[in-house]
This record gives sequence, structure tokens and C-alpha cells, in this order.
Amino acid sequence: MHELRYLNYVDIETEPALDMSSAVGGLTLCAELDYENDRVEFGGHRAPTFSSLVQDDSRQNLITYECNRGPDPLTGNISADSFATVTLTEHQSLIGLDVFLQTVERNQKDQDIAEQARSMRENITFVGKPEHNIAAKGIADDWIRRLGENPQLQICAVTGKIDPEEIKSDSYLLDHVLKNFSNEQLKEFQGRLVLDVEDITADPENIDIILLDDWMITGKQLNDVAKELIEDRPEYRNSIKIQLIAASENRLSEGLYVQLAEEQINGEWQSSVTIPVSSYYVAHPAPAKYARFSQAFITGSHSSVDYDFGIEISRMARILSLESPPAVNIVRGYANGSSKMEHIDRLKRTSLTL
Repeated sequence: MHELRYLNYVDIETEPALDMSSAVGGLTLCAELDYENDRVEFGGHRAPTFSSLVQDDSRQNLITYECNRGPDPLTGNISADSFATVTLTEHQSLIGLDVFLQTVERNQKDQDIAEQARSMRENITFVGKPEHNIAAKGIADDWIRRLGENPQLQICAVTGKIDPEEIKSDSYLLDHVLKNFSNEQLKEFQGRLVLDVEDITADPENIDIILLDDWMITGKQLNDVAKELIEDRPEYRNSIKIQLIAASENRLSEGLYVQLAEEQINGEWQSSVTIPVSSYYVAHPAPAKYARFSQAFITGSHSSVDYDFGIEISRMARILSLESPPAVNIVRGYANGSSKMEHIDRLKRTSLTL
């Protein structure tokens, strides 16, 4: 049986827990939220600190990840025994990642990665199961509020375009958003909450085409989706919005720039559009030196990030000959179709009764 060294360190203490009682969007809010009756405001919540999440032993949901134990210490060779699939609780995974980063931070071999590890421990934005759930609730309440305030508004949530052959994080998030809609609300918003651009009936000024995802690191995937959508339906170029679970301050202020073929719009030649980006959590800022794509260390328990996180962790492990830690290279349980998108199906069934 594979034994995780990171959970057996006894001489390293994690930082004391922070008082999160007044933190909007933090642990207390997640724990005490009445999902049936409480409305959650979308946007502007500072993400919980990594140290506070490490201390939260209520995170007992399971995470499976691919562990790279590195080369054999005697032969230096990498074999099948160098890799293992490991399942831990989210709490254990956070502890393991924290201990790994502390180990790297204290190394005397490479001071640059020691500083990078310190920066990660201070600034990781981790979207665990509670954060994912409350962000989905916040997005749902935002849609419900806007549909209620404007009877002419139609919301089209576009997902499944990143890779039509595989369930990706955008569809997974959408299903969790729709979970917060009662059957009565889905009926109330029949025809006004749709999942396909072909079902849009509202004028462009009364339509919000929402591109959902958990986060955006390089922005390439959503850029490709937006570009294809605009090229197919140019009348909706100014109707597209992006909603995320977490985003850096830079991304929120700059939006997503999409380069297009030059065309004449209202008498002016235009060759680009900037799509506004909003998120439930504002990610903790990270130095561009260590997070050059997004200026943030963002990752989560349902899916781990490569750029600005996983690749950097793997580099640390390789340089110091360490076993890769938990919460990196996560096996996405929903990607293989094992997770039913039951609430997306529920909306589709409701739409059939129109």
C-alpha cells in the first residue's frame, strides 16, 4: 500500500487558524448558510486564506489525485512504481500540500523556489467543495434576481463548447448553479433561462450570454469559445459576459480581450471586443514572477490547475527530489461521465413543456 510521506511529518506545525467569523464568503458563511432561504450576493468576496482552509477539519469530501513519487533513490530510474493513484479527504489534501510547501520553503538548495513556495503558502486561492457550492449559489441568486428585475431579460448559459466530447468544469459548475433553482423557479423562467444560442428570442440588449467556468488562467479556452460564438452570431458580440468562481483583480479589471476579423459595426471598423469578467471570489494576488499567466495561484479540489500552480509544484518536486503532494494532478470524477448532470437535464425537461 502506498504511504504518503507528507502526512507523516510530525515536526512541522501548520499556522494557527484564523478567525473567519466575520469573513464574507468564508468558512462560517459556508457552514451556516441556509441554501433554501438565504440569498447570496455575487461578486466581491475575498477568497478564504489558504492557512484557514488547512485548519478546517470539516472538509471530509474525498479527492483522488495522481501521485508522482519521483525516481528510485537507489537507481535513479522512473518505473510504474513511481506513480500511484491516491484518495484522501480534502482536509488531508490541504495539510499535505501545506507541508510540501513548508518543506520547499525551508530547503537550502534553491532559494528562488523557497521564496516561490512561501508566496504560494501565503497567496493560494483554493476552491474547495464549500467554496464551489457557495459560488454556485451566488451565481444562481444573481440570475434569479436579474430575471426577476427585468421581465424582458433572457439568460443563455453556454457550456460544453470547450470540449464537446468531455464533461468539463463549465458544465459541472452549471449543474451546481441550476441545483439552486427550484422546480417552480425553472417553470417561472421557462424560455428565459436557456442553454443554447439557437433558443434566444430576446433582442441583443435584453440578452445575457453567460460563459461559465471555475477560473481563467491563460484565458485561451474561453477566448476560443467567445470568438467562435461572435463569428457565428455577431449581433451578440456585446451581449457576452463571463462569470467565474474565482478570478484575479487584473482579470476582473481588464476583462477578456478577443481578437476578431475586422468588420464594420455601426459605421466604425472594429477588430476586437473586450468581454466583461466577474467572479464570486477575488483571488489573492501573486507576484507575476511566479504566476505570469494570471497573477494568482488558483486551484481547487474538483480540478487542479496546471499553469501558475501544478507545473510549478512539479518543478519544485523535481528539483528537490520530493514526492508530488496532494491537491495536484487531481482526477476529475465528472470528466468521464460518472457524475450525472441531473440539474441540466431537469432544465431541459422543463423547457420541453413550452
